[in-house]
Amino acid sequence: MDGIIPDSIGHLPNLISLDLTQNSWKGVLSETHFLGQKKLESFSISSLRMFLSINISHDWIPSFNLKEIQITDCDLQSMFPAWLKPQKSLYFLIFKNTAISGNISDWIWQLSPQLTSLDLSDLQEIEHPLSWRNKFTDSISEWIGESMPTLEGLGLRGNMFTGNISERLCSLVDLHILDLAENNPSGFILSYFGYFSKLKSPPIYFPQVLYSLVLYEEKMDLVMKGRQVEQIRILGIVNVINLSRNNFMEEIPEEISNLAYLGSLNSSWNQLTGKIPEKLKDLKLLETLDLSSNHLSGPIPPSMTSMTLLNYLNLSHNDLSGPIPTANQFQTYNDPSIYGGTLNFVDLHYQQSVQPPTMRTIQELRMMKVATKIGLKCDGFILQWHQNLLLGFGLFVEL
Repeated sequence: MDGIIPDSIGHLPNLISLDLTQNSWKGVLSETHFLGQKKLESFSISSLRMFLSINISHDWIPSFNLKEIQITDCDLQSMFPAWLKPQKSLYFLIFKNTAISGNISDWIWQLSPQLTSLDLSDLQEIEHPLSWRNKFTDSISEWIGESMPTLEGLGLRGNMFTGNISERLCSLVDLHILDLAENNPSGFILSYFGYFSKLKSPPIYFPQVLYSLVLYEEKMDLVMKGRQVEQIRILGIVNVINLSRNNFMEEIPEEISNLAYLGSLNSSWNQLTGKIPEKLKDLKLLETLDLSSNHLSGPIPPSMTSMTLLNYLNLSHNDLSGPIPTANQFQTYNDPSIYGGTLNFVDLHYQQSVQPPTMRTIQELRMMKVATKIGLKCDGFILQWHQNLLLGFGLFVEL
């Protein structure tokens, strides 16, 4: 749909869920569109062409009590909506690409004690004709761990947050999605990792969360495998930490090995120093690891070959040295750029003696050449035969 949202949409007193996303709206959305709504609990809106402004009076008090709100690619007139202040039952608060700037009012951090997802990130694509980037310039409140104790997902990517991150962030024991990429904080944060309890044990599901799954398709845009991926699934099983493009200056602590259920870690483009800890091998469920563009030194721990689920690795532009491991999944990392930017590696892949090809190896090479061309696409999934098919790694699904 496109065009102007009619005022008559506010004459639906029994409406519980209103989803206006993925349309090309224009004009202005005001409190007139909500005046007759008494039971509204879920509200979502986005404008594909970003021509919609939301201009609601600061002294307006809605007669409904929201549980979920998502506003994406709309102009919120640079300010956080004051009419949200009395909304004390929120579980999900998603404001992305809404042109909000400046400091965050203290009442935002104390908005709803049962909030589970808070996403104020800027995910604006560079080639987009308009840029309504969120540009918060404040520091992240040290009270967030106490005022939002049930928070599970925190997305603040692409803002201008500065200063140190308080250790009270550790109070968010249910946190399993943390995206602080592309800000300007400093100080220490990796040492807090060991306190995130949700990443230490398998997820536990409760029947009451099904209510939210019915009204709100929980999703979040995450950077994994070097590209932006929209996660449209139950976020309770997605465990991600993204600290890329900040100014963190510390060593990777051994406590990180406590996060046994972490699935993706991106701490690229920081100023991390020291060695890659041996205990990193304890992250058996880690699928993506990006530590590129830091100041890490020493060898790649051979024990990392036991991380057999690790299908994306980037260690480029560091000061690493020594041999590159060759066992298990390291045999599948055929892109030399993941180790690029350093001259200190001894690549054992190319130190093996060259033997004359036998008929068997020629046949295997032919099979592998055919296998790399096999690809099926169905229902949005790409099924491919990996190039290391004959080594026993077989079929994989890339999302």
